[in-house]
Amino acid sequence: MKKILLLSLYLLALQSNCFSQTKVYGTNSYVEYRVGTLPIVITVPHGGFLTPSLIPDRTCNDPVTVTDAYTIETAEKISAALFSATGFYPHIIICNLNRSKLDCNRTLAEGACGNSRAETAWNEYHNFITTAQNAANLKYNNKILLVDLHGHGHDIQRIELGYLLSSAQLKYTDATLNTTAYINQSSIKNLALNNIYNYTHTELLRGPKSIGTLLTTAGFPAVPSQQDPYPLATEPYFSGGYTTENHTCYNANSTTNGFQMELNYDVRSSNTNRTNFAEKFKDVLLEYIKTHIGLVFGSCKP
Repeated sequence: MKKILLLSLYLLALQSNCFSQTKVYGTNSYVEYRVGTLPIVITVPHGGFLTPSLIPDRTCNDPVTVTDAYTIETAEKISAALFSATGFYPHIIICNLNRSKLDCNRTLAEGACGNSRAETAWNEYHNFITTAQNAANLKYNNKILLVDLHGHGHDIQRIELGYLLSSAQLKYTDATLNTTAYINQSSIKNLALNNIYNYTHTELLRGPKSIGTLLTTAGFPAVPSQQDPYPLATEPYFSGGYTTENHTCYNANSTTNGFQMELNYDVRSSNTNRTNFAEKFKDVLLEYIKTHIGLVFGSCKP
């Protein structure tokens, strides 16, 4: 039954048109998949607000339960901005459960703490990601980008981009980061090995056409970037988590390039700020995909 459902969702993702976006829900609407047609998959694991009494609060492994406020709303703004510019939607996968009940960016054991209902939602969330990736990969010949969207509460008001490289590793020289060992550890490994203008791994991390540099130039300071190449040892920094480790090309079974994006609170704190960020981030994403992958989008709006 599960295989039939996943196949149906997969075919639905391939057939979705420019003028509508289908929403598919998991059990009890604890997770949802908004089917897209762009080579962009956005995952939002920590923005949910549902607190059903049937799922106990997580207590295993000293859990983090703070909500990444307004990350679902920010993803919606990004989706709307991309649709306005191109006539196409990104794929979006959302966990609607509060993090006190489920953490989809942890292992099943740590994220669901043994509760069967939480485990079902965790599995549905990650199956939705796989379904979205499979559909997008077939449509775009394995040239897609995953953005795992989060929010941080650190004092430094900048966006943190996690490529599964630690702050100490990001401080290494270009020559070191461009070696096979560190490329293989990166969540953009496949892009480093195959991009249109042969940018090096380090250039993709913090060069003039990196996501961080493009964001900073657009008015949203980010690390790593040309302007801010690595966090200092005393500065907190999120380098990526379960989703980035398992749904990007860091995992040998995946071809997807991607990163964890931690937004500072100012970016997502108000509707105006979210709209402004989404408009600029839309431009950054489209330029990044055009520059490195060679995909250009017009509009199928009437």
